[in-house]
Amino acid sequence: MEKTQIEVRAAGVTPAVLALIGPAFAHDDTLGGDVGAALAGCDLYTVHQGEHAVCAFALRSEQAPAGREVVVVGAGGKAAGFSLTEIVLPHIEETSGAEFVRIHTARPGMVKRLRAQGYEAVEVVMRKRVNHGR
Repeated sequence: MEKTQIEVRAAGVTPAVLALIGPAFAHDDTLGGDVGAALAGCDLYTVHQGEHAVCAFALRSEQAPAGREVVVVGAGGKAAGFSLTEIVLPHIEETSGAEFVRIHTARPGMVKRLRAQGYEAVEVVMRKRVNHGR
């Protein structure tokens, strides 16, 4: 199988980047629709096949006692035959220089794909709305 050729470029918060990455935050009702707030303090990147940006991802670096950890804050995009987990994650793992890569997801199917790539669940986060606009 031929390896998909990609080019990763540093990016800023632009309408094109938000269109690619925005759906990754659709489940988070704490943002009030402000995806830019979720991206504050992140490094943004676009992934290109040829001249076309096919996805975007946001990374945040954290120093943990066991070493530096890169957090995939969000990633999104679509292109025929293009898999974020199979193409972009290996790129992040190989180039980040971090000891760990951490990903938060609310999608059960993504958990299954991540486990197949060697990721393991290290916590479960639960939330309940208790202040109904008071």
